[in-house]
Amino acid sequence: MGSVCLNDRDPTIDYYSRPAHNCRQRYCFPGHSRTGACRLCRRILRALPWKLRFLISLFIAYVPSNFLRITLHRLFNGYRIDYSARIGFGTMLVVDDARIGKAVIRWFNRFEGPFSLVMENGATIGPSNYFTCLFDAPRNEDGTPRSYCNIGSNVRIGEQNLIDATAGFEIGDNSWIAGCDSQFWTHGPRNGPVVIGDDCFISSAVCFAPGSSIGNHVLVAMGSVVTKSFGDNVMIAGVPARVTSKEQFSTYPQAL
Repeated sequence: MGSVCLNDRDPTIDYYSRPAHNCRQRYCFPGHSRTGACRLCRRILRALPWKLRFLISLFIAYVPSNFLRITLHRLFNGYRIDYSARIGFGTMLVVDDARIGKAVIRWFNRFEGPFSLVMENGATIGPSNYFTCLFDAPRNEDGTPRSYCNIGSNVRIGEQNLIDATAGFEIGDNSWIAGCDSQFWTHGPRNGPVVIGDDCFISSAVCFAPGSSIGNHVLVAMGSVVTKSFGDNVMIAGVPARVTSKEQFSTYPQAL
């Protein structure tokens, strides 16, 4: 199996770049459009001082009703959140843009920084995770964030994990970040996105270095440190992680 070492990455490539996600109109507030009030809300939001945005989101986080929390985020922050979603009590959403489908975010999570958040249908995030981004991360010419966190459908994320979205974080459909205390870093001496494929299972206390990635149907053993890219249908383990088995794990997350 071929792999690409982090040190072999081309320094001339802009690893912040990503394909643009298509906005789904059904996530927009009634009467909003992609070129109308939704965009205006986000422009006004970006113009507000960060401390004020933090205070607004702090107030919304402790409103004792899921329906009201979603409504306030849609009205005041311009986020596109499906009303069938669940935003847990105490969860802070202080990002530039958010599109959340029929997903579940449990209590006391924290999303903070100038990045865009996308959660597809069926995704679930456990309690007390921290999603962050450098405040001086590069932006596009129109002021929109280049940092992103894309969470695929039916993804499961455990609790007390740290995900850095500065250079981009993406996890594919049906993948699990199980247990707790895993870290996914995308900035450092060299920035690079972290990409996790479909149908992967990541155990507790795993660390991904900037620019590392895994393909589809990959199992990552507990305590591994991933520093490069791996292909499909493998089990990796160790510090640094290496291939220990080449098997088919296509149904492993669903079988748990």
